[in-house]
Formats: sequence, C-alpha cells, structure tokens
Amino acid sequence: MHIAGDYNASDYWLNRNDIGDKMLEALETDLGVAYANVSGFMMIKIDLPDIYEGAIVNTEVTNQEKTTYETLRSVNETQQETENIKAAGLAQINIIQANATSIAT
Repeated sequence: MHIAGDYNASDYWLNRNDIGDKMLEALETDLGVAYANVSGFMMIKIDLPDIYEGAIVNTEVTNQEKTTYETLRSVNETQQETENIKAAGLAQINIIQANATSIAT
C-alpha cells in the first residue's frame, strides 16, 4: 500500500487513526477501479524497529506515571483541605465551649 510509506515510525503511534483513515480512502479508491466495495479497514499490527518501539513504550510509561502522580497530588490536596476545614470547625467548637464555660461560671 503506497500510503504506508508516507509516514515515519512516530506518526504511526501519534496519528494512528488519521493514517488508518487515509489507508481506507486509498483502498476505496484503488479497489473501486475493480468495482470492489471496501466497507472498513483496521490497522491491527504495526511492526516498528525495536528502537522506536522501546522509545514509544518508555514515553507511554512516563505519561502514565505523570498522570498517576498528578491524580495522587490532587487527592492529597483534597484530603488536606478536608483536614483544614475539620480543624477549623473543631477550633470554632472549642471557642464556643470555652465562652459557654466562662459565662456559666
């Protein structure tokens, strides 16, 4: 398929859907000459050089780790805000109780 050579290895990872759409269009055009109807195309496996595959895997792992740490940070911030609200509430309760005790005595 002549479309396959129009892209470099990283394009196949970053723009897989776009490349698949272009390949489907090319198949429809090329096979349409023979009155064939192409109803779909799935790019299931792409063999890339090992150096590219390793780099892609490492990049994805890094992206997933970044997302994980950002989520953990957000959770920790929410937990801290909750603790701060709780502490402020308890402090207000202590003030009210102290004022009530001083008035009662």
